[in-house]
Amino acid sequence: STPLYSSAASDVYKRQIKGYIKFEAAGTFDVDFISNDGILAHIGGQQVALLDGVHGCESAGVQSVEVPQAGWYEVEATYFQRKGSACLMMDWSVPGDLEPVPDAAFAHRK
Repeated sequence: STPLYSSAASDVYKRQIKGYIKFEAAGTFDVDFISNDGILAHIGGQQVALLDGVHGCESAGVQSVEVPQAGWYEVEATYFQRKGSACLMMDWSVPGDLEPVPDAAFAHRK
């Protein structure tokens, strides 16, 4: 996997996020991760975000994800925050224009 920025500074934190996202239909959908600072994300094994370095709340760039059938797909992300404010959001085009992914579309195992 691609490494993200790292530092020994006390104001750095890094989180591994693992869970599931539900797509109600098959198709090709656009997704966008917005982060401050870095994000590396995969959905169903497809890389959908890579934004590295120290920056404000920025888009990692819209990427397409192939969904062969409706259902739950594994989502994995590595997120880091270096200094200042923090943000981590995800938008998708399910259906239509990009909009925030609703909380109900995410799940995790206990």
